[in-house]
Amino acid sequence: MSSFFSYFLPRPDPKVATKDAILDLRQHIALLEKKEAHCQKLVESELQKAKANSLTNKSVALTALRRKKNHESELERIAVQRDQLERQLMTLESASLNMETIRAMKKAVEATERLHGPKLQERVEQTMEDVISQREQVEDIQNLFSQLGTGYDALDEDALKDELDELAHAELEPPESSKTKDQLHTEDFPIISLPRPKEYVGEDGEDEMATLKAMEADLAM
Repeated sequence: MSSFFSYFLPRPDPKVATKDAILDLRQHIALLEKKEAHCQKLVESELQKAKANSLTNKSVALTALRRKKNHESELERIAVQRDQLERQLMTLESASLNMETIRAMKKAVEATERLHGPKLQERVEQTMEDVISQREQVEDIQNLFSQLGTGYDALDEDALKDELDELAHAELEPPESSKTKDQLHTEDFPIISLPRPKEYVGEDGEDEMATLKAMEADLAM
């Protein structure tokens, strides 16, 4: 009957249920630790009582030892229960951690899928094709400009070669009206004839006529 009504009742959140179970286990382990500490004190108390009455009152000493044995048995039972609860707690915490890890990985996968969207590989391939196509178009345009530039360079080079040939031809066949260097000097500076002086010999015996001829030659230059 209870299973029938469970279909209509809201189901608890597994995450919340796991946390509640872990909290309950920890509280129960803490309770067992307190009870274990109390039993340990009772064992020590009964032991001290048995030692104190071992010589004077053996009946009281024996009763104390029986109680000590009972408390030790209770300690063993509490230790077993605490050990089982601690194992369950470790298992539950490990399972909870695994679930949290899986949940985080799932969220990361979903976020990645939303970021990439559907047909990611096709979109990447199309983008790469577009990039390659644009690069090829740019290279074609650059090649066209390079060809145009090469044509202009060829025309300029031909013109320069023709002009160089004309200069070389003109250099090989100078015009008849061109004048030599000596003729240009002669026309620019005509030679003036000086009257020939009389021969004169100086005090040191040098010929003054040679000096005058040298001056005449300098004027002719």
